[in-house]
Amino acid sequence: MKKLLMVLLVSIMSISMVAVFSLAGCKKEEASAEEEVTVKEAPAEEVEEEAPAAAEEVTEAVEEETGGDEIDPWILEIREGLKGLRYEIPPESQGPDGQTPTWDTELVLTVAEVEKIREGREDGTPFRLATNLDGDHGSWTVACEKAFKDACDYLNIEIVALGSAEYDPTKQMSDIETLMALDPDIIIAAPVDKITAAEAFKPAVDAGVSLVFWSNTPEGYVHGEDYVGISAADIYGEGLVSGKALGEIVGGSGQVGFAVFGVDFWICNYVDQLARDTLEENYPDIEVVAYEGWTAIPEAEGVAAAMIQKYPDIKGFYVSWMDPAQNVAAACLDAGRDDIKISTLGVNAPALINMLSGGNIAAILSDMPYYMGLDHVLVGAYGLLDKPCPEFTICPVTSITKDNVEEIWGLAFKTELPEEVAELIE
Repeated sequence: MKKLLMVLLVSIMSISMVAVFSLAGCKKEEASAEEEVTVKEAPAEEVEEEAPAAAEEVTEAVEEETGGDEIDPWILEIREGLKGLRYEIPPESQGPDGQTPTWDTELVLTVAEVEKIREGREDGTPFRLATNLDGDHGSWTVACEKAFKDACDYLNIEIVALGSAEYDPTKQMSDIETLMALDPDIIIAAPVDKITAAEAFKPAVDAGVSLVFWSNTPEGYVHGEDYVGISAADIYGEGLVSGKALGEIVGGSGQVGFAVFGVDFWICNYVDQLARDTLEENYPDIEVVAYEGWTAIPEAEGVAAAMIQKYPDIKGFYVSWMDPAQNVAAACLDAGRDDIKISTLGVNAPALINMLSGGNIAAILSDMPYYMGLDHVLVGAYGLLDKPCPEFTICPVTSITKDNVEEIWGLAFKTELPEEVAELIE
């Protein structure tokens, strides 16, 4: 019976997807040349509208057969593309307070649990979700928020606010006060400062809000009591791979500098230091001549410029993430140093354009912002269900090159590669 059911389910999904793409193709043929950009976007929008409906049909069929104890198919299907990127997590990998990380595949909901969340509050209104991330990372944030929307649409959760603290602890405290007035059931947030965050999120803890933290945690908060869980990228992998990448792009020897986020922000501090340790362990002929911090992104340019002036033989930089990496690249350009190579983390169009056009950025490690957004919502769902949640779950990362840029962008952002980037790989 179960085999017959699975055949039926696959058939339903196949028919739904064929119908969607056939309709999209017809519309594209009828469009005029002036509407080319709109036509390219239209099929994606139509698939997004139809795919959840097909997934819900599968969910309903599975629930009828199993009583709702099976893992919800939509959650399994949406993660298919990440399968080859996970590995056995080493014991050295850890969370902000020494937690043992687990892969995000541990975050699942059953068909019955999904239905329970869709039913909403006791008064029949949908559960409500709000966010307060650390800062706005452009296309990274857009991808993360797209996942918030997709997951909340599927679970019938209302999004009441999307925002960030812009790395300002005082703003974060004010933001949380504002969010609490919206009566959220879930708050997804990145505590900017552990000490002040403990006070900032206390009203949410007292109100029983399901708190989901991205990477960092407030001082003294207890898992399962004050917050539901922590969700992040594979930060150990980030530090390991980006450190080795810097060694490779400078040829295994010479002087390099580290331009890092100079704030007590655990995830960045951990990855930055691990990248340095990895570099020094694997490339003994490379000398880290400077390890300097910046607090605001534009300051990274001045930090790098000072290093170049003080150490004219410098061959490379490690930079905490892609936005300040572009400022460091600008410092190299101003100094007439197109020979200096940069290793960084995170992907956006400007960083890719710099790399693909032969600029200073030579190595980029991509995390998966869409899937991280999905994981955040699922952790929040655990809180709504009073379901024990893994303390620290991580999402895969991977290196990005000219050969795989289109594939990884589509996977990480769930959108087409920006046209100005695609032109550089044709």
